Amino acid sequence: MINPYAISAIINLGQKNLDHPVVLKINERSSQASAFKQVLLEHLKSLRIGILADNGGESPLLISNDDELAVTLIYRGTRYDIAKSSENRNEAQTFFYAQEDGGFYEHHNAPGFHSIHITKGDGYPAFVAGVALGVLAEYSPIEILHVATLFAGVILDQQKLTYSNALTLAKSCNLRYNSELAGNIYQANYIPNTDIEVINQEALQRANGYPIVAIFDLDGTISTLRVGWDEVMRRRMIEFIAGDRLATLSSHQLFELNEQVEQIIEHTTGVQTVVQMEEMYRLLQKYDFVPKDRRKTPAQYKDIYAQEIREHVAERFDRFKRGVLNLDDLTMKGAIAFITHLRNKGTTVYLASGTDDKDVKHETNVLGYATLFNGGIYGSVGDLANDPKSLVMRLAKKQVGSDSSFGEVVVFGDGPVEIREAKKAGFLSVGIVSDERQRFGINKAKRERLILAGSDLLMPDYSWSSDLARALGWETQ
Repeated sequence: MINPYAISAIINLGQKNLDHPVVLKINERSSQASAFKQVLLEHLKSLRIGILADNGGESPLLISNDDELAVTLIYRGTRYDIAKSSENRNEAQTFFYAQEDGGFYEHHNAPGFHSIHITKGDGYPAFVAGVALGVLAEYSPIEILHVATLFAGVILDQQKLTYSNALTLAKSCNLRYNSELAGNIYQANYIPNTDIEVINQEALQRANGYPIVAIFDLDGTISTLRVGWDEVMRRRMIEFIAGDRLATLSSHQLFELNEQVEQIIEHTTGVQTVVQMEEMYRLLQKYDFVPKDRRKTPAQYKDIYAQEIREHVAERFDRFKRGVLNLDDLTMKGAIAFITHLRNKGTTVYLASGTDDKDVKHETNVLGYATLFNGGIYGSVGDLANDPKSLVMRLAKKQVGSDSSFGEVVVFGDGPVEIREAKKAGFLSVGIVSDERQRFGINKAKRERLILAGSDLLMPDYSWSSDLARALGWETQ
């Protein structure tokens, strides 16, 4: 049972000015104050967190017993920073570790959890408050990490730290999986004599026939028509953010801006384009290069980007119509044959894309494979509340029923969005680590993001589809 005193402490935290936050507000006159502090400090020690008094000897400073770690704690309005192998204190980043049953959980192997990277304070007080709450709730160390992460996430999302906000974030947040494997390709485990990487061994041989439903993303999963879209988006976002200042930015400013734009594209690949532009717009506001009266809306920026992509697509359509390019040139290797095979086996096939709905339907009709998707084709309609990938996941869930078995719905995609949605829905996912330029082979950058999103298997293209079918139990060996 959660100690009500801890609840009061955390709520009080959320009411403080973040310029002068406290980790916990403790009423010294309370009969529980001393016991509360003792339980908190003792448990923090068990989590490999030590206690060190500041120079004044009054306020305790929490630091790790591991000299290689660094933490930042704000206590009673005083900021403490301890650098991690860096002369610049402000560059220090925090990592949180927990020990349980003799095992050492850290940022790359705690299931469903990724390291806290918080510079110069930020959400760290809320993070420690979450630890305190977890302590008094008698959670396991890993559960404590999840609670603390949510609390920090609320603050980093610039919201007031309340239980309702934390619960909302818990339902919508995207966890990261298998971080160590994602960052080290040398740990990859492949189905023998194939390029199919197995992330989740439980996915193999679970089926008694072909899936009831298959859901496909479009760009990079089936289609290569928009290859290079990310380069166009990167350039356009930088132009939108810098405005007329672009030519006068220093090399350092341009490098920093490029890095942040790259992060947006990396983390939002597969979402509706307007959502990507909303993320870009936050950077535009932050840098303030463009005067307020000259700024467009995220939707207007999306239209500018989309128009450039449409012009690029129109050129490739023209070459297709003239016979210079054929369907194979504009799709991933073996994709159309594989989808056709699934249809022939009785699988309902859906297409769900973050690209504008009219563009998705136009492309599939012009190239002649729209009829393969007997479940329907769903693209973005500019309505954030009706994300096409979430919508199709719900439709698939309804079709197979709540008591369906793992593997009856399979999701194919090269972006983290559809893989995360599959994970949340309990569907099997096959990440397509596609090299869109040559239409086959592995894109190592996609490998990392798809593993972190929770993919069960990875496959570079559909030339391995027969091996996939045997490995999943769709066909006999």
